[in-house]
This record gives sequence, structure tokens and C-alpha cells, in this order.
Amino acid sequence: MNKTSIAGKSAIKPQSISPAAVLCYDFDWRETGRPNLLILGLGDDKNAKRKLAMLMKNSERALVRILREVCCEYEIEYQSFSHDWVFRLMKNGESRVVFGYGFPLNSATSAAVCTDKAAASALIAGCGVPCVHHRFFMHPSGHKYTGGHGNWMELAGMLKSERMLVLKPNEGTGGNQIYRVDSLAALENATAQIFSSNRSMAVCRYYDIHSEHRVVLLHGRALVIYEKKLPFVTGDGHSTIAVLVAEKYPTHEGELLAAEQVLARGENVSVGWMHNLGRGAAPKLVDLSSPIAKRLEKLAVDAAAACGVRFASVDIVDVDHESTRQSLVLEINSGVMMEAFAAVSDEFYEIAKDAYRKALLAMW
Repeated sequence: MNKTSIAGKSAIKPQSISPAAVLCYDFDWRETGRPNLLILGLGDDKNAKRKLAMLMKNSERALVRILREVCCEYEIEYQSFSHDWVFRLMKNGESRVVFGYGFPLNSATSAAVCTDKAAASALIAGCGVPCVHHRFFMHPSGHKYTGGHGNWMELAGMLKSERMLVLKPNEGTGGNQIYRVDSLAALENATAQIFSSNRSMAVCRYYDIHSEHRVVLLHGRALVIYEKKLPFVTGDGHSTIAVLVAEKYPTHEGELLAAEQVLARGENVSVGWMHNLGRGAAPKLVDLSSPIAKRLEKLAVDAAAACGVRFASVDIVDVDHESTRQSLVLEINSGVMMEAFAAVSDEFYEIAKDAYRKALLAMW
């Protein structure tokens, strides 16, 4: 391998790859202890592309791998910064930046709205789109900015009215620090836990969710729709749910409502209540031409329009509300994360890649 210098940085040029390949480089290699090998412009050299794919470490994010593959396929030059968290892509003399899971298809304002659960639900509801309403609560140290008079009376009043609440960081992601509470003691503990590391909190009523779907959309059209199926355990006729869950899903032990119930042999029961792929839920694809897909797409597009986003993922739940089954927008994300989805199988990886490819090409 030969070394060449680009803009004063060191890059590596492998001789076994097409000579048309363009080189890229990682400016943070001194921090990681090793330079990243980023090779661009492989054209139709499919064998070279396959070799490069094999070089990818399993620990890398799927989006990083997909970005590199798409750039190679479309001869888009790119640079990697900050341990592959920031990418600058260059095409036809114009550059675009991908930051984490944020694409420059959304404005800074719309991205900020989607990050704020309470703000997003207020905008969505204000446009007449059915959604799960999230109430905003500021950390006590920030009450001077909201003119509030403390949180506790309002929180206690919500619990008395709804009987069960869900508390979460107002700007959190990934299903972390989400609490379901049904008592004042649990409410106090969850509030303290969230405010220990967050400046604000979002609170909503608890719904018994029958199903949850995610819609990934771009420019008002659904690219992918899938249902998030909760993990489950199967009864053996003598073990309690708690025992079965402890054996298969130990991280869900604290989320059980009927822990001491004994399941009949062959009887299935869902585990947990949060439909996060990162917590064991499994994706089930929905045919984009089906009636349910059209209904979900319409709701997701309306929510995205209310928040002003063009590339986003929208979570929609089916719940029993006011004696009827309703579909409600739960959350909207301007950063489209498909890591767990892409890890399911080669088929799902290609579906995620196709969605990201469309978003990348739409940036120019």
C-alpha cells in the first residue's frame, strides 16, 4: 500500500482496488489511535466494493456503513470526522453534512421541534392531528424561565386524574429513563431520576397499546412501515411469568404487571410495555400498498407537515380511547435511526439502505 497526502493529511491507497478510487481520511485518527480507510469512487468495481464491505467492523453503526457504500456506488466523495459521527459529502462541487442521524433535509427549527416531545405534540395537536399529548415540566432550577409555581401539584393532579402516567426526558431517545407510575411514591422517584440528568421532562397518560408502528417518510411519502412486536414468553404450565421473563429477558423484570401469574403450556404473553427494538421488540414489515399502510402514511405525513420535517420517522400507536380504537401519533423523530432494524437480516439491511440512499440523493 502506498501513502499519499491530501490537504496535509495522511491517506492510504490500496493497489488491489480500482485505480479510479478516490481516497478519504479521518481527521480524528490521532484520537482513535488508527486512521480509517475510506475509499471512494469505485464505479462498477463490484468485487472491490464487496471487499470493502468485509473490512467494516461489526461495531460500526449501520448508517456509517451505508453512507460509505452509497458514496462508493454514486462516486460521492466524503470526509469522516469525530469517530464517524460527522460526515461531509461532496458532489458536483457542493458539500452537505450528515451529523449523527441528522440529514440537512430538515431545518434546524424543525429538528429542534421534533427533539422536544412536548413542543412536537402541541404542534401536532394544534393542526388537528390525533396524538398522545405530552405535558412539559421544567427542572425546578429553571422555573424562572417558565413562570411556573412548581411541578408537584400539577403532577399529582395528573396522576389522580389519569391513574397511571408515563414520564420521560423531554428530549430523550432510545427508550431510556422512561417510567410508568401508578402511585405518588413512584411518581416522586421517577421525577427525581429524570431531573437528576435532564433539564426538562415530558409526561403523558398511560395507554394500553394494542400495536405500534413506525413510518419512515421522505417528502411526504412512506419509505418503510413496520410494526414493533413486543417480545414474549411462552408458558410451560407451572412457571410464573416472573420466572419465565427472568430466564429470557432479565432486563424486563421490573416491568411486569402480573408477575406471579402461571401461564398454561403454550400460552404466550407479551413482555414489557415499551415497543423499542433496542429493548427486544421485533420489526414486522407492512406492505406499503395495503390499506393499513395508507392510513398510517396519511397520519405520519400530517404529523410531519405540522412539525415542518421532510425526512423523519413517526411512531403511531393503536389504543382504546374514549370507548373506540384510535390511532395516535406518539412521537416524531427528525433523526432517522434504523440500527436495530438493519441488524435483523440482510433483507432489512437493504431496506434501511434504500431509505437512506433516497435521503442522501435528495440532499442535492
